[in-house]
Amino acid sequence: MKRDVHLVILLLTIIGLSLVSLTIWKVGASRERALREADTHGLNLAQALTTYSESVVRQSSLLLLGLVERLEAEGSEPAKIQRLRALIERQQPLMPQLSGVTIYDRQGHWLLSSNKAIPAGADSSDRAFFIHHSSDPSRETFIGSPIRSRSNQEWVITVSRRFNDAHGHFAGVVAVTLGVENFLKLFGTIDLGRDGAIGLSSTDGTLLVRYPFREEDMGRNFSHSPIYVRYLVDQSIGTASFTSSLDGVERLYAFRKSDEQPLITTVALGKREALAAWRMEAMLSFAVVGSLMVITAIICCMLIRHIHRRIEVEAELRIAQQQLVSSNRQLELLAMKDALTGLANRRCFDETLAMEIRRSRTWSHVMVEKKWALSCPTPIGWVLRL
Repeated sequence: MKRDVHLVILLLTIIGLSLVSLTIWKVGASRERALREADTHGLNLAQALTTYSESVVRQSSLLLLGLVERLEAEGSEPAKIQRLRALIERQQPLMPQLSGVTIYDRQGHWLLSSNKAIPAGADSSDRAFFIHHSSDPSRETFIGSPIRSRSNQEWVITVSRRFNDAHGHFAGVVAVTLGVENFLKLFGTIDLGRDGAIGLSSTDGTLLVRYPFREEDMGRNFSHSPIYVRYLVDQSIGTASFTSSLDGVERLYAFRKSDEQPLITTVALGKREALAAWRMEAMLSFAVVGSLMVITAIICCMLIRHIHRRIEVEAELRIAQQQLVSSNRQLELLAMKDALTGLANRRCFDETLAMEIRRSRTWSHVMVEKKWALSCPTPIGWVLRL
């Protein structure tokens, strides 16, 4: 019976361990699937936002190219500048993301501003984009760090291009400013949860736009951050999991480098929020398995108690059987003796007589057969005579 108890405990233990192992494997696989889905979602958003950013910079570059060609061909006299103003006023409604267009001469003085009248003594020779073009002969479009516009005090991203004079020397800069607010409005329409974030940065690690907006992050360089050092230097697309150095929130990052422009789009989902559905599913699974384990434990206890009860009942039956056999023997002895004198009674005499008669008959048959065998002239008789 103890072996039965051990077998029951072993069987139920195997069933319980199997349930727990299967549940842990299922929950782990579900978590990996949830993370893969979050990464795929982030990469798709990064691709869409990269395409949008490329199109905005491409349109700005085309506008700059046309303005630079006119300035280099026609010059920057006041009459020519007025013609350019009229051209910009016709094109600006077609590009709602534009905040303004500004033309600077070689000293950094304003020649044209599409937003409002040029302030007296306006000088932008200290701006990073102007210093870049004045010292770099490259004719390529330059995307500068976010700055506060001196014409409307809004945060803007500059997309600029230099133009030269007839001798090929530096003559000034044409800059298109893209309002950061326009990017924030677009990014704000995407539901990434409470801890989600979207970032647009240049390939040198300078942050251009981040949603949610924090003014202290504008123009900050992240070239030494873990995600930049480990991934963005060598890869053009990928995912990673890091704790943000800005707000300390652990996020799932999906990033993509633009193939056309020096831009990197990053989409981040809060890891806790991304795993919220999985966490509920895991808790439900563990609750169900826990309930099954409790039920299994109750059944195990009931079976063990039943087996122990059987053992106790069988032990009681064996004791009762032994007592019954002993009582029968005592009754047989009592039935063979007289209760008063303790001597053998008539029943004992009758049974003893019958037993002796049966035994005498057996011996008489043997003696008759032996006498017959001795009288026979056969080898058997000769052997018996010897």
